[in-house]
Amino acid sequence: MSMGPTAKGPVEDYIIFQVPDEVDPNEPEQRNRMDRTAEAQVIAQYERPPKAVVMDSIDWLVTSDWREVERFQPAHDCATCRAANDQAVAFLKEHPEERLALGNLRYWEVW
Repeated sequence: MSMGPTAKGPVEDYIIFQVPDEVDPNEPEQRNRMDRTAEAQVIAQYERPPKAVVMDSIDWLVTSDWREVERFQPAHDCATCRAANDQAVAFLKEHPEERLALGNLRYWEVW
């Protein structure tokens, strides 16, 4: 993918957030909302945001099973992402009634 001379990346990242029970992650509109939430959280992490963030399709797992979270390793295997995955496992062990969305992100920053 050629993004032009101002594009940097790709950046690989990992995102986790809670998903209410009434949300069906297989419904296209809900999936779009999850994608927009991920993009908004990516942009919010910048002190000075890029002109654009171009995201690949997000690899999502929505589950309340900590064992599935354990198997769903971050695509970007760094200490911070592994720690986030470990925290998600611990959270679901304590709160098995909750659901988490975990997403492997791959995006390009356009400055």
